[in-house]
Amino acid sequence: MLIDIDTWLSQLPLAEAEVTDGLLFVGDLISSTPKEGRISVGEMRLTFSREDILDMEPLAEPKNGCQHPTHRILVRRGARLWEADLRSALPPGRRPFALSVRSPDIAYNQALRFRALEHDFLQRHGLLDV
Repeated sequence: MLIDIDTWLSQLPLAEAEVTDGLLFVGDLISSTPKEGRISVGEMRLTFSREDILDMEPLAEPKNGCQHPTHRILVRRGARLWEADLRSALPPGRRPFALSVRSPDIAYNQALRFRALEHDFLQRHGLLDV
């Protein structure tokens, strides 16, 4: 299942029409815990801290057997994206080779140098919550 870039871009709100204090998504809240909120936007599944999800407004009732209504979801500007997942959006049996051979339990350990550089960048641009 390929993403049609033109269709995806046409669904994004125009900057002039949507001036907010964060990122505005139109999608479904597919799961939520006290710590994280997972939303479905098109073929992507995005996970943010629950504290970073500022507002949700339902747009329509669920249809076609879908459990989740479509929402306008406002996420805080500068919110950290915990996870972006395309694999769960792919139909069974139709996975790219690279995803088919990859273990789902890969743990990526970030290098200490990367963490230090990231911290310096966030601090320099005022993006750290102190």
